Amino acid sequence: MSRVDVRQQLLERNPFLSSASPEPWDNNFPDLTGLNKDVGDHIFTLLRGTREGMRGTMAGLVLGEAGSGKTHMLKRVLDSMQEMGEGALFASIRAFLNPTSVFQDLRRGIFVNLKRKRREHRSQIDFLGEAVKARFHQDLVEGRVPSYYQDSLQLWFQEEYPDVDPRFLRLFYTYMDVKDSRLLGVMQGDISDDDFPGNPDLKIDDFESRDAAQEAEAQRAVLSLGMLLDYAKMPLIICFDQLDAMSDEGLIQAWGRVSAELINNVYGVLPLAFLRSDKWNAFSAVLDNAVKDRYQNNLMVLRSCTLEESWQLLEGRLRLYYEDDYEEKMEWLRTQLEAKLAVGDYAPRHVIEMANRAILQPLHPVRRPGPEDDREEILRAFAGVWSEERDKVAAEPGLWPPNLDDLSCALELWLTARSDCSSVVRTGQRFRVLEAECLQGAERVLCSFAFCATRHNSPARAALNAGLKFLNEDPMGRICYYVTEASVLPALPQWPKVHELLSEFRNQGGRVVVLDEETRVCWYALLALRNRIEAGDVRLYLSEESRLAVREDLMLFLRERFEGELLPFEGGKVEPPPLTDLPVDPFLTEDWPRLHEAICSLLTQAPMRMMKADFLLERLRNQDFKILHAGLLAYVKGQEECFRLWPCENGSLIQMV
Repeated sequence: MSRVDVRQQLLERNPFLSSASPEPWDNNFPDLTGLNKDVGDHIFTLLRGTREGMRGTMAGLVLGEAGSGKTHMLKRVLDSMQEMGEGALFASIRAFLNPTSVFQDLRRGIFVNLKRKRREHRSQIDFLGEAVKARFHQDLVEGRVPSYYQDSLQLWFQEEYPDVDPRFLRLFYTYMDVKDSRLLGVMQGDISDDDFPGNPDLKIDDFESRDAAQEAEAQRAVLSLGMLLDYAKMPLIICFDQLDAMSDEGLIQAWGRVSAELINNVYGVLPLAFLRSDKWNAFSAVLDNAVKDRYQNNLMVLRSCTLEESWQLLEGRLRLYYEDDYEEKMEWLRTQLEAKLAVGDYAPRHVIEMANRAILQPLHPVRRPGPEDDREEILRAFAGVWSEERDKVAAEPGLWPPNLDDLSCALELWLTARSDCSSVVRTGQRFRVLEAECLQGAERVLCSFAFCATRHNSPARAALNAGLKFLNEDPMGRICYYVTEASVLPALPQWPKVHELLSEFRNQGGRVVVLDEETRVCWYALLALRNRIEAGDVRLYLSEESRLAVREDLMLFLRERFEGELLPFEGGKVEPPPLTDLPVDPFLTEDWPRLHEAICSLLTQAPMRMMKADFLLERLRNQDFKILHAGLLAYVKGQEECFRLWPCENGSLIQMV
């Protein structure tokens, strides 16, 4: 086969197009067992200490540039614990956006991860529940628990751990018995108890003064979870791996408060902070000395790949994609990269990026952006980055539960980039978060944006009342949007007062925007991409060079190439749908067995049983399947024993395994 043919095959099915790694439990890429083994061994030792109840001393600081092999290293640690019969759990926490709600964000992040399936289609929290029951049974058999508690695990636990939050404990044990996912939503803080019969509703005027109480409740929930972890001897790694995206001093101090609580007061958790060295220096100037010292007591540094490890990394990716047909492609890569890799050691992600660069075009020096950057090249490269991020969010919607701070941050970016919006500011209010002057016809009008992102009756009404107050101050010269999600807004019989307020809000000229599954993907993908750019984790491949993406690239893309409309206004005019036309996501009610059979049939006929997601979606719609792009990716991701999702330029590839 000629070199041109080899390169063409690699272009059509590029194993190196994405250098990003999934979470440790989902990482199927080949590992380099020797890379950063010392760091993995150190974390394993800390994890064992956490398991044995050494509270108050366990925390780790891992310094290294983006793409240094963190995911592979953590996967080895977790696998080692599992092989030794000492299970461990894992949670990855995103960058904080609001210093007043960090414990709520921490709790949400932990439970989003605990709900994820690990093995045998069981979630991490199911493993924890089983471990608690097994330990209790063992203690009963061996006499450490009196026999009269045999049918009263919850009562015994509350007496053994008197500081546990009774409400949290009741929810946890009820979930263990009935496996109702709504209960996890309540523990996560995103669904209120009033979704369940027999629980009183909260009062609106009560809620607005409860921000501090909500933080305290979330803090108690994390403490209570720690007690369960401690009893089950199943430690939880809490991985803060987007800290580089946090530059605000208030956010850094808030993260310090969270760290102090985890280190000093929470059983069963091992907080790990991942940062670049220069970023840790900035954190050190702000953090409390006690917190800083705890992390620095277990300082670890991720190293780069040796030349031999670089070749092993590339060969492993090629074997994964091409199985027995990889050797010619490996030889081609050697001729392209040998001189470059021999110069020095590179982080794993840089090795993957160089292979991708060799396939796409000749290697060029990396430099910072300059005025000579070609606009079209940036837009083209950024479009590919956006497609990959959008599909990642679409494939795992459970990782992005409704969140007010996430939605408002995404909208703020989008409004700031638009030429028909100006003076975008945050109001400082709890629910009516943003204001902007937006072009409506020939005039600029003051617009306000209220959000409800939790399935709570009270904040839903509070946000609507805030919007109505804004409109009533100047009925003829203002516009207010009420942004919520289909999963947050129950049907009329459940929340009659909310729907009465919705009708009044619309009668006053308010505009209701209810995000369905397809639309919400754009909002959360925009935030996810913003976080990665702020953390220095996105690289653009231009025709003459590659470089890190910066915020200005994102804003350029939003102005000139972004196809998603976060809000339904074009040309300054909005025609909101009737209130009864709330969006229903077709993929939620699809005929799954028939869909599965159709996907398998189409992929079986495709070369290498692989097809681009957009093309597969078109073929399915030709067979009268009413399924959204987001729904297809989410379904395929949830059927990992049958299908694999691979990133490709401007989209995703779906392969039948």
